[in-house]
Amino acid sequence: MANGKFISDKYESDDKNVELTDAQIDELVEMLENMSGVDKDFIVGIFSAVKEKGEYFEAIKNFIKNNSEKDGSYLVDYMCEIGVFERNRSNVELTDAQINELTELLKNVSDTYEDFVYGVTSVVKDNGEFFEAVRDFVKNNPEKDSSDITEYLDELGI
Repeated sequence: MANGKFISDKYESDDKNVELTDAQIDELVEMLENMSGVDKDFIVGIFSAVKEKGEYFEAIKNFIKNNSEKDGSYLVDYMCEIGVFERNRSNVELTDAQINELTELLKNVSDTYEDFVYGVTSVVKDNGEFFEAVRDFVKNNPEKDSSDITEYLDELGI
């Protein structure tokens, strides 16, 4: 059951121009709760962004409906594409060859899955200066699984 009241209580905005109805809040929260890879903090973050930029509510709702099998990282990418979020991109641009190399390494992780490969690749693209560190970690630690790699990304701060 959606808990829009919880989310509303956690969020405070200076922008009073955008008003989402309680029904819209509950609908959004329920849809987010049904996505994989989503926790309360993620829901609060998405809700906060939608509350600030209410004009994107329908687009985000439709994206979630049409991509229900995907995890939250796809939603964040979409929200960056349409201008809800701004990416903190590094100055280091990766080549297609680097991206392909990392993708292939991630596909060979023992418990790999599509969302993991997509998520890690997206994070490394946005933080190109960490490419070599992540690539070397995956390449030199074939016994590591997806959670170990995700933990390593956290240690790097990306």
